[in-house]
Amino acid sequence: MTTTARQAAELLFQARKTGTKLPELPVALKPSSMDDVLAIIAEMDALIPEPIAGYKFHKKPNMPRLCFAPLYASRLYRSPALIPIAIASTLALEAEICFRLTRDFPPRDRPYDSEEVFDAVEACVGFEVVDSRYRDLRKMVTDSLNEVFADHMANGAFVFGDWREDWRTHDFAQTRVTMIQGTSFVADQIGGHPNTDPSAPLPAFVEHMRLTTGLKAGMPIATGSFTSWRPVKADEVVTVTFEGFGQAKATIVR
Repeated sequence: MTTTARQAAELLFQARKTGTKLPELPVALKPSSMDDVLAIIAEMDALIPEPIAGYKFHKKPNMPRLCFAPLYASRLYRSPALIPIAIASTLALEAEICFRLTRDFPPRDRPYDSEEVFDAVEACVGFEVVDSRYRDLRKMVTDSLNEVFADHMANGAFVFGDWREDWRTHDFAQTRVTMIQGTSFVADQIGGHPNTDPSAPLPAFVEHMRLTTGLKAGMPIATGSFTSWRPVKADEVVTVTFEGFGQAKATIVR
């Protein structure tokens, strides 16, 4: 899919650059497999004039393969964050527990075991800012999920709270998660990560990257949302709290 992947990536890159949304990809350029998805992301990464600063990925229980997309420094924010609506036009946020590597994981011949990985990450409360290069993201999720994955997995930006080393003492499956905007609860639930434990898929991703470029210390790694995306209003702060662990704040500004 080299030629068609490049053509699809060029369309998505122009939409990312200009803010002009696509209805969908042309039929001939649509990804039909995870190989196609990752080929488009790789081609698009080559067009984005920034080094990779981190990753988001999914390895949900019902997914035979993981899907991942790069994150870039210009779209990584510290809480409390002001997010321009130009990169958050979907007006949606997701609550996450995000991880950050405290050491390099370079390519090597032997696998990294789980304890090596878990001993070398810290965690924080964060938001994924959902955005899409497509006009109707909900329709695309229903009709053509591979196209959504190929669009950097609908990432607009990430917001990170305070990093903590003691995250392994916390049971996120039993944690109350709230998102509040003004006086309204956008989300209020117990747990909710698709893997139950947000750290569970981390070793699989480190192993995947061991066979290619490896990973660098300081890279944030996002493993998936607790809440799925929740609609929010512009110009009003949203606070996400993982009870007993921490919180983060973000405002999408016009």
